[in-house]
Amino acid sequence: MDLKDSFSEWYSVVDPGFTGEKITCRLTSITKIAGSTTTKRVVNVVSLFYGVTTDHVFIDEIRAALRDADDTYVSHDTAELAVVAAGVLYLILSKPGNVANTAALFLLCGEYGGMRGTPRIDAVVVRARNYLFEEGSRVREEVLHLPNMAELLKTPTKKLQAVAKEGTAAAEAESDTNVGLEIQSDILTAFKAYASGMAEALNNLEKRRQEESSVLYWLLGERTLISEEPFEKVDKVRLVLLAANDLANQTRHLPGPASCRSILRTVVGRGKGNSHQSSTENCIGKLTAADGASLLKHARAYSPLFMPISFALEKNQENGWGGGWENAFTSQTKMAAEASRTLDEIAEQYFRELLLSRLLGETNLS
Repeated sequence: MDLKDSFSEWYSVVDPGFTGEKITCRLTSITKIAGSTTTKRVVNVVSLFYGVTTDHVFIDEIRAALRDADDTYVSHDTAELAVVAAGVLYLILSKPGNVANTAALFLLCGEYGGMRGTPRIDAVVVRARNYLFEEGSRVREEVLHLPNMAELLKTPTKKLQAVAKEGTAAAEAESDTNVGLEIQSDILTAFKAYASGMAEALNNLEKRRQEESSVLYWLLGERTLISEEPFEKVDKVRLVLLAANDLANQTRHLPGPASCRSILRTVVGRGKGNSHQSSTENCIGKLTAADGASLLKHARAYSPLFMPISFALEKNQENGWGGGWENAFTSQTKMAAEASRTLDEIAEQYFRELLLSRLLGETNLS
């Protein structure tokens, strides 16, 4: 089912009269909105998707965009706007890049956090999950394409051949100097493009090599990067967030490896103890003050709803790492601090939050 069919089906639930030309108008609107959405604004779209946005300026902008394409548009409730957001996210996730990476990470962080169990359009969440798996694999497995010098030199080669063929007649009609300078410029442009392409390909190859070798040595060395303690000496519940931080710091290609949960499960499984489940409260309670300070060097809770573990760390730091953050946590994240989850699920969530911190930090979001 393509987007038009899916979007029509989603919209018919909130507006049974949504058919024909209205579909085309809405698709035009969401295409425009998706194209103008920046990494910084993704959180607004995802919040709208879950029906929890409080940014009325953003809502007004969305409604204005809808009216631009359909002057008969009459604003309805947040359920309708959630469908519009679903269409926007669906389109964003069809074009790999930092905006799509951010959208996919926010959506799955919402599924873990305060949005868990909230009514929403499943197809968008599934698309986000697939995107992270497929894109996380593609950027690490795709064959690197080196620039083709023969292809780049086609234009100057044709000009040289034309000059050679036309001979004296061409020389009399136009200055040889002008033709020569033009060809030299084309050749120089081709070499610049070749050098730029090679630099980009080698940079991607080096990032891939660094990530693979770093993670491999980390797994073989079986020591945390923060405290340099052997995995087997660290309580599994404490190791959860340390391992997520270690993997995030070694991640060179976003949105992170498709196998991140498997890697984290392996590391946490080598820790001390028999725990298989825990809670945000216990995981943070097991950390030392030094652990917490190290973790917060790379994390910032841009949105408590979608980054609950980062938010809990910040609140615990405010309290001097002595606890007492749980009430604020529940109030802001809509989660119970003592809610039990599997250790690898908690680790994967924090890993995603750290990647979000990196993406949003690059946009100077405040």
